[in-house]
Amino acid sequence: MVAVCVITGLLAFAALLLSIARLVRCVRGAIEATTELRESMQIELPAAGDKVLYVKGPRGTSLRGLSLTMRDAQGDEVALDRILLPWVVSGTSDVRFSYARLNLAAAGRYTLSAQNIPNGGRPLELVFGRPNLATMIGWIVAIVATAGALIASIVLAALSAQG
Repeated sequence: MVAVCVITGLLAFAALLLSIARLVRCVRGAIEATTELRESMQIELPAAGDKVLYVKGPRGTSLRGLSLTMRDAQGDEVALDRILLPWVVSGTSDVRFSYARLNLAAAGRYTLSAQNIPNGGRPLELVFGRPNLATMIGWIVAIVATAGALIASIVLAALSAQG
């Protein structure tokens, strides 16, 4: 019984490591373009379709009052649908807030305007990425499940070893 628990634990540990790596790849792989947040900026977006606009800054950043507008190459405004309950991707020193959803009709150069940019030590960044919330949640669930299996196999191995 102990051998079965140890093998199950090793498999759960391998699955846990794989799930963590996939979550990191999911978060980093969705990014298509990044630019420093200024009052006026241009950015080249490589593909059309659904996008999520994130604001990235140091921990403690507040987006209160920030207002962004976006225009395509012809000067037409691109609808930025504000996210009412933003999700956050945190690192050791930075935080990335989901700010708005948008749909681009075409790849190309876009102009952004910002009002009420928060003052801080480091400039904020705008990050454009593909929507990946469902995939992220799936990998988080996988991490929790494999961690639970790992803990269960350790507990069962300890109980089996004691008799």
